[in-house]
Amino acid sequence: MKLGIPKETRTGETRVGVTPDTVKKLRAKGPEILSEKFAGVDCRR
Repeated sequence: MKLGIPKETRTGETRVGVTPDTVKKLRAKGPEILSEKFAGVDCRR
């Protein structure tokens, strides 16, 4: 199974739908996690 994490497309929105901890938990269950390039990069600012 593959799960994708896209970037937000709304202007000014920088968040993504999952946290790094959630990705770790999902990976432990087996699926491949794919994220769009630079998804969530600006949310730390």
